[in-house]
Amino acid sequence: MTENQDIKIDSKLISLKMNKILLIGDSITQCGSDPSMLGWAASLQHHYIRKLEIVNKGLSGYNTGWVEPLMDGFLDYCELGDSRIVLTIIMLGTNDSVHPSVNSLQAVDVEAYKANLTEICGKALQRGQVLLVTPPPANQHPERTLERTRRYKDAAMQVAHDLSIPCLDTWHALLGDGSNLDKIWDHYYDGVHFNTKGNKFFYDTLIDKIYITWPEMNVVNLKQKYPEWNEVGQLNLLVHPKRSN
Repeated sequence: MTENQDIKIDSKLISLKMNKILLIGDSITQCGSDPSMLGWAASLQHHYIRKLEIVNKGLSGYNTGWVEPLMDGFLDYCELGDSRIVLTIIMLGTNDSVHPSVNSLQAVDVEAYKANLTEICGKALQRGQVLLVTPPPANQHPERTLERTRRYKDAAMQVAHDLSIPCLDTWHALLGDGSNLDKIWDHYYDGVHFNTKGNKFFYDTLIDKIYITWPEMNVVNLKQKYPEWNEVGQLNLLVHPKRSN
């Protein structure tokens, strides 16, 4: 075997390049990595294991005004080593929508929210595909109310329309025709964050949306990263052959 052949085999074995799905959000996204709650982000990571890397940049308590300046750094990080971002999933607005008379620090006016969200999505669009997810229904009186959160859901949908990007309407997914609000609260543990049932529901809804919008992202259409174990064994014999005593 020539020296060049050895290098080619070694490169196949040790290459760390992995394309990314980037998650941008607040505590609903951060807590999505909690395995004790069957976190939706953890389930997404398992779903795409060895095919795409899931990078969770959910920041508990953050609003769009605080996330927007961080976007360039998040995006650059995901493209290190010649990797590329195949999809950015953005779900923000739960903290922006808090009532300013109760929590003026996190609250963001709905028009400023739209402007911030447009900037965030615009930066992500320069690197790859984007899925905008509306802030889910939230009811944590008096800080968060359904009436206020609905305004930010509508604003997110308007941003998606203006930018011509796919949007996942969590309200429609959870409520259907919206006639029975009581049926959704068993998906939460505090009126804001998903419990095990909510995480499972959101994960299933998210995967369906991804598959319908981008069939090429179905795991059956993605190549597995790194050789199978039996292939590695054969290559190791070629790269490091046993020597007789």
